[in-house]
Amino acid sequence: MADQNEETTKHNCFVTIDNTGNPYDLTLLSINTEEGTFSPALMPGQTTVAKNSTFQFSLNASDFFFGADGVLVWTTGPAAAVATITTTFMNELVLQNVASLNVSGSADALMAYGGVCYLEAGSGEPQPPLMRDFIPNGLLLPAYPLYVHFHIVRNAYADQPASFLPGIKNVVMLMLENRGFDHLLGQLYTSPPPVVYPENSSPDFDGLGAVPTFSNTDAVGNTVTAYPIPSAANLHAPDPDPEESWENINEQIFYPGTPDDKPTMGGFLQNYTQKDAADPNQVMGFYTWLDLPVISTLAAAYAVSDRWFCSVPAQTYTNRAFSLAGTASGLVNNEYLSTFKMRTMFNVLSDSGDNDWAIYYQDKWIVDTSFTSWKFSAIENDPMIDTSQRVQPFENFLEAAKSGTLSAFSYLEPAWFFSIFGNGNDYHPTANLAPGEAMLNKIYEALTSNAAAWADTLFIITFDEHGGTMDHVAPPHARRPDNIVSPEGFDFSRLGVRVPTLMISPRIPHGMVFRSPEKTDFDHTSFIKTILGWRGIDISGGAMGKRAAVAPDFSGIISDQLVNAAVQKITPNTAAEHTTAAYLQLPLNDLQKGMASMLAHGISNTKKGSDEHLRIWEEMKALGSLQELQDYIENKKTN
Repeated sequence: MADQNEETTKHNCFVTIDNTGNPYDLTLLSINTEEGTFSPALMPGQTTVAKNSTFQFSLNASDFFFGADGVLVWTTGPAAAVATITTTFMNELVLQNVASLNVSGSADALMAYGGVCYLEAGSGEPQPPLMRDFIPNGLLLPAYPLYVHFHIVRNAYADQPASFLPGIKNVVMLMLENRGFDHLLGQLYTSPPPVVYPENSSPDFDGLGAVPTFSNTDAVGNTVTAYPIPSAANLHAPDPDPEESWENINEQIFYPGTPDDKPTMGGFLQNYTQKDAADPNQVMGFYTWLDLPVISTLAAAYAVSDRWFCSVPAQTYTNRAFSLAGTASGLVNNEYLSTFKMRTMFNVLSDSGDNDWAIYYQDKWIVDTSFTSWKFSAIENDPMIDTSQRVQPFENFLEAAKSGTLSAFSYLEPAWFFSIFGNGNDYHPTANLAPGEAMLNKIYEALTSNAAAWADTLFIITFDEHGGTMDHVAPPHARRPDNIVSPEGFDFSRLGVRVPTLMISPRIPHGMVFRSPEKTDFDHTSFIKTILGWRGIDISGGAMGKRAAVAPDFSGIISDQLVNAAVQKITPNTAAEHTTAAYLQLPLNDLQKGMASMLAHGISNTKKGSDEHLRIWEEMKALGSLQELQDYIENKKTN
């Protein structure tokens, strides 16, 4: 080996094989490396990482220019279902750093190892916080060693299945946008609900009460107590859209103090006064059953949680990332152009050999795909996923629901606003809520139209975050998902504001209010823990991060028999829809600016983040209203 100088050592790869989550030895089958020397030496057929142990080695670069790269193939598992695991790593001068892990083998081998094995990697010195499932971007000229931890984990449920969601064969999940719990359902119950779970939890509903006392006082001494929004015809409050960035949410939660103090939930009014709203007091308003009969009826007829928190006191992208991947890789505020690269629960399913799932989208993007598959690039890049089959239009969902042919897991996206280029049905302020209510009713009617399929179905409705709307319950502390700290200095050790989360099934008692059966409260990582567990995948080994590994599951609310067979007949409130013309005059809200980056990508017909993509998006951001954005897009499409 050539002597290593300081520049050459920067291209070394330091690798840890963590076999502590595997009850079988891991044996090296082959090595393929063109540059570098292993220390200690590795020998195919002889190098073994014993079960429940770790092994560390380095690939030392022999040349500054070529760096180091290695492909190691291992084998593990019982003789009847041997898994082949390929670990790849590279640290070269002219190419980006690479780290990947691939599992192959029989269906049993994939279920045992394919979804739950994972990697953590990063570049720096000394060892940096490690990103899960990928190498951080921006390393065109790597200047630091590459650190990779390959976690070889065996799925415990492959050997001893656990019971999740008894009797449920189909799960349908819809995540809506930006509404706090009290703001939407604060007076769902003004007396004790019929059923609580767990049985020893509080018999009372933690809402605003029959006579609300929750109030905020702004900086000039104006005090406003939570009040019902005065007219059932006003379904677009608060208007304008409240702030939802990390900095603003901190003020909403801690005012007049700081994040170093105890949360007061006293800053919603003060934060909203800075929006130059015609009526700042409206941020303390809440909706009633009369305003929102669909979501209120479903919440009261089945189950709603009054202790479900969004995962992060932050924006849409971060909380959607936690609900699907268990981490946001250090992101708190929305970044419009970047995509998440860590694996989602869809990847874990397919990597385990389970392709019985689908994502359904309503907006017909210029790029004609779902927001989820666009934003989470691991879905589009996973060789185990055929997106032409797994990502489908919403109409296909309605047809499959009515015919009883749904995939086991169906993930629904709302229409953000591009389908009709106006008011979407995602519930995001300041959009009118009537289209969202109508959509919920349409989904519920489609699911219940097939009695046989409905008997075994769970329909989940939740919201990504509170979006600046008010709630009186202080968010608790939480398990950190990883060791990554955001650029703002946040370590992800506390949850965000409460959001409505409904569970709808004939296997759920009528009128249930549910909370976590454990000391840890529900947050969006409980979706990952429960849904993957239901599909026979144990993530306690870390494949979806440390928070999801210990998240409480909500299986306990499900009965193993039908207990609530009556189908609700609901008449949505349609009295107050914004006219499209009026809606198009509104300025772009934060979510719409983010979605505009997707449209810019489609118009540019180039790679994400290209100069042309960025140029078009910068032009879009400068537009003053939805009408101007619509005109801009139409002009681009015709020229």
